[in-house]
Amino acid sequence: METKAVRIFKFPGIVCPESFLGFDWGGVI
Repeated sequence: METKAVRIFKFPGIVCPESFLGFDWGGVI
């Protein structure tokens, strides 16, 4: 499993780092 600070996901048309969101989207999507 990658580090949250490194993983970046495209969420609703925008690029959001998980560290910025403070939430593990990988477990949601």
